[in-house]
Amino acid sequence: MLIKSSAKVEEMGNTIMTKASFLSEPKIEQLLRESGFTNIGRFHSTGLFGGWICHAE
Repeated sequence: MLIKSSAKVEEMGNTIMTKASFLSEPKIEQLLRESGFTNIGRFHSTGLFGGWICHAE
């Protein structure tokens, strides 16, 4: 049985909640650019959800 310290569990949870994604950030930016968007910026991230702001050309 593997037992982790509460600090390690919290660290792992934070990593999952801030870095896990089905698509990487560069891939999302690439898809937005290919779709005609500019001035792309990520303004929110939680779990597997992220908020992006950009302008349509």
